Amino acid sequence: ADLSSAAGLLALWLWFRKLTSTRIFDRKAYTSLLWPWSLLAFFWLNAALARTVHHYADVEYRLESLLESSTFQTSLSIFWTVLALSIMQAAFRRSSRMTWIAGAVLLGAVVIKLFAVDLSALETTARIISFLVVGILLLVIGYLTPLPPSDTNADSKSGGK
Repeated sequence: ADLSSAAGLLALWLWFRKLTSTRIFDRKAYTSLLWPWSLLAFFWLNAALARTVHHYADVEYRLESLLESSTFQTSLSIFWTVLALSIMQAAFRRSSRMTWIAGAVLLGAVVIKLFAVDLSALETTARIISFLVVGILLLVIGYLTPLPPSDTNADSKSGGK
């Protein structure tokens, strides 16, 4: 199921890119279609993580059971942080400020989740692992992926101010 879903998402993304290269869609239409595709990919990746935890940690594959599982909550925090790191690194390389901000929003969700869910609901070992790994990844993100510069066209129009 995961492989066929991944193939479908990849085919959809390649189709979007092909449409923009043939000038059927302009760049703005591609960007407006990319955000829903990204959300769909995010939900699919979370479902794949849930299935992985179900199979390897022997957690029942129901929403309530997964949300109560320390293994799933810890995995989710670490996975979201790694995902934010990869999004922000890709955005930094492409100088895409909006994509970088989307990764930063995901990091903000991780920090809120750490304090709202992990701190109160997880057992001690899972809480320690979650906080340490996310903290180390936050340091890596801060070192490797600074905020890309703002749009240079906007600076030249304002006279460099």
